[in-house]
Amino acid sequence: MADENQSNDSPPKRTLNLQTISQNVLSTLQRHYDILAFNLASRSTNTHQAYVEKVQHSKLLPFPQAHMNFEQIEAFSYDFLQHHFINDMLHISVACMDNCFLLCNLIAHKKELDADPTTTHQNVQAAQQSFIRLPLHEKFSTYETDFGYITDYEDMLICLGQCLQCIAQKNGIVGEEHLKEGVFRFELKKLKDDAEQGIPAEKQLETIEKVFKLNDRIRFAEEELQYITVTLTAFFHELFQFVHNYAQNQQAP
Repeated sequence: MADENQSNDSPPKRTLNLQTISQNVLSTLQRHYDILAFNLASRSTNTHQAYVEKVQHSKLLPFPQAHMNFEQIEAFSYDFLQHHFINDMLHISVACMDNCFLLCNLIAHKKELDADPTTTHQNVQAAQQSFIRLPLHEKFSTYETDFGYITDYEDMLICLGQCLQCIAQKNGIVGEEHLKEGVFRFELKKLKDDAEQGIPAEKQLETIEKVFKLNDRIRFAEEELQYITVTLTAFFHELFQFVHNYAQNQQAP
């Protein structure tokens, strides 16, 4: 929805379209993927000696009694990386869903916007603020109720949210509340090993499972963190395609 010339009594409009949303989301996701890859590469080349040299460089530690040795900091830094990476992935996902919801709502009320832009914008913004405050599972329910969007990625996103809460509140130890059919399951996407050139990557994905049991400590392997990014990329492309099709259907006579 592009900016238009507006009269003084018209509410201000901002540029909001699917191309802008998708470019912003995917470029942000790419940046976080690159940061993850850089950190993983740095871990693989780090050494005990290099760590000791850096620690000793300032010749003064804030609290030496709390200083971690190489093995301790290696484990701690990976947990730190995992926690913040999952948090960032959820933040990007929620922001994407919020923006796409607003766009769908504007598309759905285009006739009302043309007839009474002030009141309709107020109503759309009120609905948007309510949507933003919803927990993740209710966001998916609202998408289904309002626009008919249903996705197989819902469980994965909800599990990521539960995973983040588990890490923040229980030091990553899986509890009864996280279990479904006896396990805490994540379905991740990866490109098939025999993927062919010339075929869109999203059509050559396969599902792999990551399963945690009761009292397991959540820890994804390095490649599994990267597969989380692949999974969200597939989800975003599906959501963008839905919004595109929804707009086309709304314009149909």
